[in-house]
Parts: sequence; C-alpha cells; structure tokens
Amino acid sequence: MPVIKMPSSRVLCIGNDWAHDDGVGWVVAERLRERVSADVEIVTEVEVGLGNLEHLVGVDQLIVVDALANGGQPGRIERLEVSQLPLRDDRSCGHVISLASLLALAQRLYPDAFPSEIVVLGVEVQNLDRFGAELSPPVARAVPQLVARVLEELDPRKRAVT
Repeated sequence: MPVIKMPSSRVLCIGNDWAHDDGVGWVVAERLRERVSADVEIVTEVEVGLGNLEHLVGVDQLIVVDALANGGQPGRIERLEVSQLPLRDDRSCGHVISLASLLALAQRLYPDAFPSEIVVLGVEVQNLDRFGAELSPPVARAVPQLVARVLEELDPRKRAVT
C-alpha cells in the first residue's frame, strides 16, 4: 500500500480577492507558491467557516495570512499567536465564525492532528468598503514584506531553492 505524504506545513491565506484589501491573502498565496518546497501546502479561502476545519489540522505548522481591520496604520504587519486572537462574538466578526473559535473547535475535535505551531500574520487594511480587485497602495507595498515574513516563519528547509 503506498504511503501518502502529508505536507508538514500549511499556509492558509484568507480573504475575498474582489473586496480590495481583503484580497491581500490571495496575492500573498500566489507569490508564495513558487517560493516554497513541495511539503508546504498553500491554501486560499474566501472566509473562515466550518468548511475550513480540514485546513487547520493534519500539519505540524500552520501559518494563517489575513487582512486586519483594527483601525491601525494601513500596511502595518502584525504577528499574532493563537492566544492573542480576539475572542469576539462571532456574529460581529467579518467572517462566518471567528478564527479563534474555529481553532478551538479544531483542537477539540482533532487533538491528535492539531498543529504544534500556529502563527497568524495579518496586514492592516485601508479599503474594505467597495468591490474591486486592486489593493490600496499601503497594502500593496506591504505584500513583499508579508511574503518575506511567511518565509521566515517556515523552517528553512521548506523554502524553495531560488
């Protein structure tokens, strides 16, 4: 019977690529795909929801990339541990369920498959109000640094040779 090798790391990039700055995760995912080794899985999702549970388990390392709308300086990149994620009423969250709630559920349902390392990298957004594919200038300028931060979080052996 053949052995199926699962990726050891996953980068989950969340956002709506037709909602201006919320699409930053999709841009980061596209740039990462050519820069990581085969044992790193790059996944894009439009929102956080119960359908994403499968993306939160089954790897040793999970890196989540998402847009932040905390009223900070647009383009500012923030690194959060799971314990720092806001525990807010899921109905007021921009996603179907908050990332913190979904991670807690995944850990409870799949304790043996839950990642030993989880990091969230977010970029403060400027424009989420209208539909459109382009990023605002401060968020677009932050993309190369955000890609670099993801690569720094990955084990050096998982970066593709350039």
